Amino acid sequence: MDTRHVRSEVAEIPILGQQCLTIAGTATPITLRLRLHSMGAHAAGVKFTSGSVMDEKIRASWERTLHPETLKTNIITASIFSMAFEMLKSSIVEKIEGFFTNGFDQDGPFISPEYKEKVLSLNRSPVYASLRWLQDMDAINDEDMGKFEHVKKCRNTLTHEMLCFASSGVDFNVAEAFDEMVALLRKIEMWWFEYFEMAIDPESHPDDLDLDQVILGPVWSLQMLVDVALGPEEEAEKYYDLFVAAADKT
Repeated sequence: MDTRHVRSEVAEIPILGQQCLTIAGTATPITLRLRLHSMGAHAAGVKFTSGSVMDEKIRASWERTLHPETLKTNIITASIFSMAFEMLKSSIVEKIEGFFTNGFDQDGPFISPEYKEKVLSLNRSPVYASLRWLQDMDAINDEDMGKFEHVKKCRNTLTHEMLCFASSGVDFNVAEAFDEMVALLRKIEMWWFEYFEMAIDPESHPDDLDLDQVILGPVWSLQMLVDVALGPEEEAEKYYDLFVAAADKT
């Protein structure tokens, strides 16, 4: 997946005496009062306890935080990363639930008791129970489990420390973590496609099908979100124009 537009441009600059602003508030030795004016955002009435001249690193960090394009891009990046992680969790849990579903009743899908016995019994968390089941089925391995923990940690950092991410960066490469997450999503989706969808209905797929060229639905959806939210305007308009054209035919 092309994640060029997911890369953060924020620099790793310490802010407010080596501490970061967080969504929950601030806990710093320095007090800053920011006033947002209708003609633009800028820092005003700044009071320092350690001197009267603004430190260059602090200034650079605030300039990055308040730059409209940088701030918007970083907020969108963090949001897409969080959304992608939720898609990964859904792929992990819901595919297995569907596998153990035996029809529907008035309350919705009827999930076989085997789901609780063979999957949910593996861990108190449905996500980790499902990961363990996938591992037992050789769909993923220990390395993949480690990748899940890594992208989960990255997601938590971007979600809970968004202002820190926008101002001074994070201690991991966002684009690399995103690629790692998409690769795990694709691996799991491809396992279901190859060993279940193709096995159940082999005549629907050519014998010489190149699995590397298969574009899976969740991965394509993620690429579309990245293109629309962070790509050039013409890329975003491409999806919209295709939708309108298809909708007009219905």
